[in-house]
Amino acid sequence: MIYLDLEIGDTILTGKFRNKKVIVKDVGINERGEPTVNGKSILNIRIPKLYIKENKIKKLKLANLLKEETLKNITNNKIFKYLMDITNEVRLEGEIPKKIGNLYRYSVNEYEFYVDRYNKSLGMPYSNSKFYATDDNLKSILSYL
Repeated sequence: MIYLDLEIGDTILTGKFRNKKVIVKDVGINERGEPTVNGKSILNIRIPKLYIKENKIKKLKLANLLKEETLKNITNNKIFKYLMDITNEVRLEGEIPKKIGNLYRYSVNEYEFYVDRYNKSLGMPYSNSKFYATDDNLKSILSYL
């Protein structure tokens, strides 16, 4: 048994390139046991409402991250240069930062900071990237410097 999150009135994408919008009027099963919509087999479809849910979840995760941790933009040149050096060391070790929403998270020793732009071919942030960190991390970095 296959469960599809389809209801009458939903829009699905069908066709060779899955770009033809079809409104669901009837859901059923044909003689082979394949699911059908409006009398046609729907083994190759896209359900846009599922993609929208996934994108909303990703955006909510990023919004919650920014709210919960209250990330602050790092404008201090001394800290900025230090973090650029750290990212260069991470690149030499072959580690890749984890992408969370639109930000990339670095976890180095006890520090954790975020970068908004990351160059995958160079393996490090762009020179005009913005760095973000929590208050606690900023204090620990300042105490180190």
